[in-house]
Amino acid sequence: MAQQKIDRTTPKPGGKFGDDIDTITIKINANIDDLEQQLAGKVDDADITAETQARVAADQLLQQNIDAKASDLAAEVTARQNAVSSEATARANADNLLASRVGIMQGFKNKVINGDFRYWQRGTNFAAATGPRFTADRWYAVGTGTTIAVAQGSAYSVSQLPNSRSTLLAAVNSVAGAANVSYLQTKIEGVETLAGGNATFSVKARCASGTFRVGVELAQNFGQGGSAQVNTIGQAIVLTTAWQTFTFTVALPSVTGKTIGVDNSLQLTLWLDAGSNIAARSFNTGQKSGNVEFAELQLESGSVATSFEFLPDAISLPLVQRYYEKSFSLTTTPAQNAGTLNARPITQVVSAGTSQFGCMIPYKVEKRSNTVAVTFYNPAANNAFARNANTGGDCSSTGVGGESGSSILVLAITSAPGSSPGQSNIVHFTADAELP
Repeated sequence: MAQQKIDRTTPKPGGKFGDDIDTITIKINANIDDLEQQLAGKVDDADITAETQARVAADQLLQQNIDAKASDLAAEVTARQNAVSSEATARANADNLLASRVGIMQGFKNKVINGDFRYWQRGTNFAAATGPRFTADRWYAVGTGTTIAVAQGSAYSVSQLPNSRSTLLAAVNSVAGAANVSYLQTKIEGVETLAGGNATFSVKARCASGTFRVGVELAQNFGQGGSAQVNTIGQAIVLTTAWQTFTFTVALPSVTGKTIGVDNSLQLTLWLDAGSNIAARSFNTGQKSGNVEFAELQLESGSVATSFEFLPDAISLPLVQRYYEKSFSLTTTPAQNAGTLNARPITQVVSAGTSQFGCMIPYKVEKRSNTVAVTFYNPAANNAFARNANTGGDCSSTGVGGESGSSILVLAITSAPGSSPGQSNIVHFTADAELP
């Protein structure tokens, strides 16, 4: 039924217009009834249920689309993260490879410091003995059972060594024993040195008589807390009485994935005498006595041995002093009562018999570590105390202050009896930061 219109304008008898109130009420009720009938005919429970289901299905589809988009986004994020990680790994490997080609000796061809045996700060003659000790700078001599003597030799009269000053002489007195050894060793700071590529060794050498087999070994030492050491990289050389140049090339393993600990290094060992327990590692060096001489030892990147790299003193001396320096002149062996030349002065600011702290002596070269073993020497007496240069009396104590580190030595002294402020105390020292 069509909706009934309420008349508000048609004239009616009595001067009134439109429907009266009763008629209006009837029309409104009729319209409401009609509307209810129409709604009842169009909306029922089935329609509501169907619409609800449709809406749920639409919501589920929307959620599926959202989840799919989120999954795609998460996958893209993961992919990007993996790509970034892969690039970072590749860059790190490239950096490690670059570092391995140069290591601590960046810019220098020869990775061995003092390979020409030019510097002997600790002395030039070391009598036959067992046990470990440093001889030429950066060179460690070891004897277990077998004794070894080491001395600086002169290269000036050797025609095969026109550019060298010094050689290293070693005298081996072999003592039979499966675990007995004698060897010379240098440690190149940074196990990553030359890792993952070819390394070429070269040396000039001879023996005093007959022939003498020497095992040349490279070993990757990953330091305290690091991965297990990788040994037996190298080969044997056989010396004769004539000066010869020996060369060979080896592939050094990569250090990628290894744990690198404190004080890591690439070790280069010259096995001179080795019992059966060390036969494989020493390349069957065997046990024998004899005298040998080495010069111009070099380890470089690549597969070709090139001429020895000679460096000026202004460069090569600081390289060895990174590991060991002394207050004594370069040619003076450190010892008590060795003279006042180059002794370090300390101005006294306290009265006699009083502790004085903070006496600072800068090192010539910053050391490789903050752990520096310092030994003191009295310039004019056989004790390890600083001496008062004005009174000739000795301090009652001389030690290292707590603020010492890789670049500076801080002294603590107890001033000498009879001394006074303004006077000068003098002392010698050695500072050792060698790789253990």
